[in-house]
Amino acid sequence: MRHSKRDACPDLSLFRWAAAGLAFCGLALTACEPIDQRSFDASAGLPPAPPRKPVPSAPPPAPPFLQIVSGTPDTEWRPVVTKATRLALARKPNVLFILTAIVPRTTSPAREADELAALSKGEELSVARAIVAAGAPAWQVEMQGRAEGQAANPAIRVDVR
Repeated sequence: MRHSKRDACPDLSLFRWAAAGLAFCGLALTACEPIDQRSFDASAGLPPAPPRKPVPSAPPPAPPFLQIVSGTPDTEWRPVVTKATRLALARKPNVLFILTAIVPRTTSPAREADELAALSKGEELSVARAIVAAGAPAWQVEMQGRAEGQAANPAIRVDVR
């Protein structure tokens, strides 16, 4: 019986495939880096960074253009408001006068609302009329109200924008 060359060593082709597979795996594994703590946390092993400086606090708000404490007689604040209004209009003809009625914060929101309503209908409206009488158009006067914790007495603040 004659044997062909191919049948003489049937395990040789299997050996070649196994050798090729081992060589490929060996080459593939050399391209990998070993698993360590940096595989899961890139900053592991680095020296600690110093803490960042805190963000600076916001600058204090600008002082109001005018502030009139509630109960100040009309004869005291009206000439000041007239002069300040004319000065502001001379510098910027389309200036916006923002009047804010401020009351101290209390434990009762209903009481704050009543105080704000009384201050708005009385003194804040009088200041707005004085600004309009000094030459500002009515559309350049904005009125608002709020309660503030640091306010000691009710007041009318006039800001310009």
